[in-house]
Amino acid sequence: MSNIGEKEKKIKKVIKNEKKKKKFKVPHVYVILFMIMVVAAIATYLVPAGQFSRITLDTGREVIDPSSFEYIENNPASIFDIFKAIPMGMNRAVDVIFMVVLTLAGMEIINKTGVIQIAISHLIKKLKGKETATLVIVSLIFTGVGAFVGWAEGILMFVPIGVSLAVAMGYDALVGFMMVTATAGMGFAVGVTNIYTVGVAQGILGLPLFSGMSFRMAMLAVLTTVTIWYILRYAKKVKNNPESSLMKGTDLNIEEIDIDKVEDFTLRLKLVLLTLFAGFFFAVYGCLQWGWFMREIAATFTLAGIVGGLIAGRELDQIALDYAEGAKKIIGAGITIGLARAILVIMENGQIIDTLILYLSNAVQVLPTSLSAVGMYIVQVVINFFIPSGSGQAVVTVPILGPLSEIVGSTQQVAVIAYQLGDGFTNRIFPTSAALMAGLAFAGGIPYEKYFKLMLPLMALWIIIGGIFVAIADAITLGPF
Repeated sequence: MSNIGEKEKKIKKVIKNEKKKKKFKVPHVYVILFMIMVVAAIATYLVPAGQFSRITLDTGREVIDPSSFEYIENNPASIFDIFKAIPMGMNRAVDVIFMVVLTLAGMEIINKTGVIQIAISHLIKKLKGKETATLVIVSLIFTGVGAFVGWAEGILMFVPIGVSLAVAMGYDALVGFMMVTATAGMGFAVGVTNIYTVGVAQGILGLPLFSGMSFRMAMLAVLTTVTIWYILRYAKKVKNNPESSLMKGTDLNIEEIDIDKVEDFTLRLKLVLLTLFAGFFFAVYGCLQWGWFMREIAATFTLAGIVGGLIAGRELDQIALDYAEGAKKIIGAGITIGLARAILVIMENGQIIDTLILYLSNAVQVLPTSLSAVGMYIVQVVINFFIPSGSGQAVVTVPILGPLSEIVGSTQQVAVIAYQLGDGFTNRIFPTSAALMAGLAFAGGIPYEKYFKLMLPLMALWIIIGGIFVAIADAITLGPF
């Protein structure tokens, strides 16, 4: 009997020790987003409903009248409203969802031909020993795309290739994801000639288009250096010790590339690759010159996929199955995007977003004059969680920030700097950003919590550096006003 008792004690001790070893596990992204939805619903009971009047400018753009706020009857969200917000969020984000699903479905047809893996294998052999230079060059390219073209969703189509390239060079998927999206996101925030943020904000305030460019170029130089240094630092760590990768033990929907088994790059495969490049070209050119956006991008890659599959000699039935498989792989991302947008639906239906903006703006006015500009910047960082759209945020907050900047003794140009940095940076970490959640899906399904762990220190650096630049802009009374 004593032996049995001793064994029971040992078993209990082992169980107790095992429980101690268990670490906190970050919930699934669906759980995180649903929890935020619940918090948003509770907020509709605690925050009074209110609204600003909207006015139409000579340009035809609708903005809010900063002096028109009034409280209205509360419209709190019920439990059923929380669940109803999910399909409503899906409907609000339908263009993003279909762009993600159909673009990757089309690319899956190309992927099944094997051309991407073969092309990257040949490229890696030529770049042997030049991996660091490759990372820097690719990072600089996408920094420029963000800063000068102002693409957010537009860069998503490049994510799968960036991830495959990084993995084939001996890094991990996060390196590939960061060198495409973190760089473009930082460039988007700085917005040297970003028509969607800086252009809209300066237009609302009547400032010369893209004025203050030299100051933005200085910001871009500093933030680009810090961003690429951070990516290279992590990349080197993974290269030297693959066990240190945050992606260790994570299965992604990407094709592994074995560069030691390189197949012949036949003429037929080169034509398939040319079809893919043509898809990228027309997607980029169409967005820049023909006013294309998400629907046209989805159509372009669907067409490119079908043409590429036919050139590769695949039968129509097989092409259809490949297309369906690609859509199946990415449909989970559509749910994620819908849940992210559902958070906004709850707050919009509860009519509390304008009230929150009023409260945050009032908080800036009580700060000392020397801190008011930084206060406007922090307010924009907070607001960006609720309104992740750059141009959407501009028409809501810039009409308040512009006059507010003058009241507290700053300039309207400083208000634009505070807005654009506050809007742009956190799009790369807030789960309410559809572009971020779609990007993780394009990368083969990188778990949000793993990306968050890598991105958080860089985000902190961005926000601190951004605050310093806002303070400098205020100190030198950056103009024109």
